[in-house]
Amino acid sequence: MKAFRTDGQLCARNELSRLLAALPEIKMVAEAANAKQAREQFAALWPDLSLLDVQMPGGDRNRINRFARRARAARDFYRGQ
Repeated sequence: MKAFRTDGQLCARNELSRLLAALPEIKMVAEAANAKQAREQFAALWPDLSLLDVQMPGGDRNRINRFARRARAARDFYRGQ
């Protein structure tokens, strides 16, 4: 399972990586420090799992979730799914 994490604090991202290292089925493919990076990473990688900070620089988790739902719907439409 491809995953990426977003948190404004490096120490939080590092701790999450440490915890997820115990789960070999999850492969961390990217990280982001703010909402803009999170949107870019999501659009580029289409992760199976997105771990988002509640509040982050440039936006919040709810805005990123809305972006992800719209982006996935558009991708699926163009693929004919």
